[in-house]
Amino acid sequence: MLVTGSRLKTALLAVLVALSMVLSYLLWSGRWQQTSEVAYSEGDTLTNADDPRLETALSPVRWVLMTPKPERVSVFVPGSAAYTHWQQLLRSVRVENLHPLSAAPQTSGLAARVEFGTALPFRILSHWMPGLSSLGMLGAAQTVTFYTPPSGKPVRLLLASGSSVYGADTDVDPAAFQKDLEAAVAGDEWVVWNDAAGSYVPRAGEHMRTFSVRWQPAQTIPLVHSFFVNPMALTRIDEDRHTVLWTDGSRVVWWDQGNNTLSYTDPNSPPQADGDIQDVSMVLQYVRGHGGAEPFCMIDGSDTAGETDVYQMHPYVDGFPVLTDREASELELQGGRVVSYRRPLANLDTPKPEGTVTTMGADRLEKVLRNLMPTTPVDTLEVRLGYALSSATGGEARLVPAFFVTQSGLSLWVIDAVNGRVLQGMGAQ
Repeated sequence: MLVTGSRLKTALLAVLVALSMVLSYLLWSGRWQQTSEVAYSEGDTLTNADDPRLETALSPVRWVLMTPKPERVSVFVPGSAAYTHWQQLLRSVRVENLHPLSAAPQTSGLAARVEFGTALPFRILSHWMPGLSSLGMLGAAQTVTFYTPPSGKPVRLLLASGSSVYGADTDVDPAAFQKDLEAAVAGDEWVVWNDAAGSYVPRAGEHMRTFSVRWQPAQTIPLVHSFFVNPMALTRIDEDRHTVLWTDGSRVVWWDQGNNTLSYTDPNSPPQADGDIQDVSMVLQYVRGHGGAEPFCMIDGSDTAGETDVYQMHPYVDGFPVLTDREASELELQGGRVVSYRRPLANLDTPKPEGTVTTMGADRLEKVLRNLMPTTPVDTLEVRLGYALSSATGGEARLVPAFFVTQSGLSLWVIDAVNGRVLQGMGAQ
């Protein structure tokens, strides 16, 4: 009898242990609430994506051309004929006598400035500017400016990134430079809206295409697992109806189902030693390892404060960024280690053209903004022309031209660039 009772206890204990293991598996895998779409299964691994690639993601985001008399400015975006023409100048220029400067000189003559989304080390910048590669100098630049002094010659170079400035001589013919620049500005004039913020608006409007677009199928769980060393040790928590998080007790990934975005955070204090990511090319490598991005995505913003570096990335369509929040990616580094990364859950497929529209010009946009903010000087606002997602339903959406208006980094409005209707912000229709 004692033997039988002992065997029963042993059998019961074995059943309880087995049941506990099954329940634990169901809980961490997400199957306790029958949410199989976020459950772990063998083979749920994410392979490295092909994009974003250096030659696309780090390309110049625009060319800005300026003439002094009369004062005019033009902006040329990726894919345009003028952008391609001026890129050829960047590729063919011979750079001589490159040297550091204590400050940037006044460029009161003709100027053609190419702007990158972030500062590029010279070894990466030389991909677009081969004339740098033979000089063997260390440095970085976010803008490269061809300019002439008031006398009109010679054509010189400024390579700048924050307070770091380099000067150089070039072999560019001054007469040809002046002729090309003046013709380009006369044919497509823009208005300097907010010079300090680098805001420019087409004077008489811009012809832009509209698009339909779909999202690629989301790989939720493989993408979540890619942020953790041991996905088997994850705990899933439903914070609310629209937010799910996974954690291994050290790092956290949130899935915002309302905006369809993923956010990764590593709250641990950065180590004293340098992290793995030492330059922007390794940022792209990190992104490829965590779901990748569209082949038409570009890094178009960055900020550095001490040991912290922040990079912003957007898809670019017909040369203009898709600036809707849900399509923005942001990666923060501390000491070369990723401490946060926010990205869309799914990448966009190649947009399909629908038609062509003409945007408002600067005067009409000013009237719209004065109606919205009667007491605020409109030139203190930052305005950016891009694409907004519209009518996003059932995995499909439209891309429509829009002005994105901010002030001191705070988003105020998204305005339909054709009819002036407020799409987002106070008074949205």
